[in-house]
Amino acid sequence: KAYLLGILTVWLGFMAKTLPILWLPLIGAFLIQQRRWLSLLLMVMTSLGIIGLLTLTVLPTPESWQSLLNPGVDSHTAASIHRILFTYLGYFPSLSSKLRLDIVSKFKLVTLALFGLYYFATLVQISLQRRYSVNNLGLEIGWVSLILMLLATPWLMPWYASILLPIAILNLDERKFVFVSLAFCLSSTAYYM
Repeated sequence: KAYLLGILTVWLGFMAKTLPILWLPLIGAFLIQQRRWLSLLLMVMTSLGIIGLLTLTVLPTPESWQSLLNPGVDSHTAASIHRILFTYLGYFPSLSSKLRLDIVSKFKLVTLALFGLYYFATLVQISLQRRYSVNNLGLEIGWVSLILMLLATPWLMPWYASILLPIAILNLDERKFVFVSLAFCLSSTAYYM
């Protein structure tokens, strides 16, 4: 019952902001590691039901689903390492703006691939560990979210980092994560101001 409520909460979070959808596979890997097959089946069935309901109602087309990924900023950068790269490329007058955009676009693919490798390694690690708790899962959710924002999010608004604060509060014993999250939240806000 608790897992089902957690899965519904993730889906509600996804409807507010896309990021929580990345947490579902982490939860799935955790349920596999814990051998909670009924909970895993409930997660899959609930998710398919929600996807079906949304497809029949508010998200009937592939474009409407894609709109959740904020495609309007797809080619833009803000407050990210992608923006830093774009800014520094501007110091080379011999580079055309088209070439600069092309370099940043390729850099985006590289950072996305690096994040994908990290995410995949995290999923495998969860599934293979002998001792793994809900606390470990909460921390992995935090690290995955943080790495995504730091590495592979070209359009980074300061409020994106706020998702890390509740995760940090739930993991106060993990000082490294707490301090990195706080530093990221504060620097993100300071940069925006």
